Amino acid sequence: MDEDISGRKNELFQQLTLGIIKTLEKRPGIFGISLAEKQGADRSTVLSWEQKHSCFLPDDLKNFYLTSDGLLLTWKSKIAGASIPVGRMEINPVSGLTRIGGIMGSSSPGVPSLADLENDSDTEEEILGETKPHFDQRSRIFELDPCQGYGKVCIVYKDTKPVLPAHYPEVWFLDRSLQWHFLAENFSSYYRVMLMHLGLPQWQYSFTDIGLSPQAQQWFNHYAPIRYDLDFDSYRDLTSEESNGQANNMQLDSGRVFKGKSDKRKQPSNQAAKKKVPMLAGKPQPMLGQRSTGAMPQISSKATK
Repeated sequence: MDEDISGRKNELFQQLTLGIIKTLEKRPGIFGISLAEKQGADRSTVLSWEQKHSCFLPDDLKNFYLTSDGLLLTWKSKIAGASIPVGRMEINPVSGLTRIGGIMGSSSPGVPSLADLENDSDTEEEILGETKPHFDQRSRIFELDPCQGYGKVCIVYKDTKPVLPAHYPEVWFLDRSLQWHFLAENFSSYYRVMLMHLGLPQWQYSFTDIGLSPQAQQWFNHYAPIRYDLDFDSYRDLTSEESNGQANNMQLDSGRVFKGKSDKRKQPSNQAAKKKVPMLAGKPQPMLGQRSTGAMPQISSKATK
């Protein structure tokens, strides 16, 4: 009986991690793979969190928590006989979904809060076509992964209103300089991206203009060279398309550019003016943010129920 229960648990966690454990076991140099077994959260716990923060968890994230209250999968690498902790995939339990920012003022006099600092960055409203999160009441931000201190992965409810419940969070990465970087439209897409990167150190920085550190690049080159190239090309194309889109959206206002010069010349008739002054408006290009992750396959509901 106990063996049957243990076997079902192992099968469940294999489904939950989409077979990533078997993939890691086949990689040379990887050992010490550890997956912490966690019981599913109670529905009352999930409901209590939603009521406390006036936010509805999306179905994919809610089903994940009902299956396993968080995730912690780690693995090590053996190099020159030394054991080195490398991979780490972590998702906070429901109790660990703590809020970041959202309250003006600080309990310590003279010490600004994140919401206080928001006023200094109001001019930066968009990041690659995505409206960035705010630390004040305009957004509700919760930590999904502490990232071992090099940043935070967060679920972000944007355009929130006081008292009203919030829906449909996105997943963003907050680096140590408090800059935001878009990761995924929903939890399912982020979860799959996390597994594809094998929990390699600082993998979230491959989706930023900062890029990976030299040490992180070495781990990628050793265990996921193709993934590193794909991330680099994807981000480069994304920023290139964004720049082209901004250039094509620029229009020439001949009335402002040539103001003053037309006064010295004979004013042409309306018919002639229309023929001589061409319209130079470029065709607007669609703003392509990092929402390309939305096209990724979703987590099977069978694995999370």
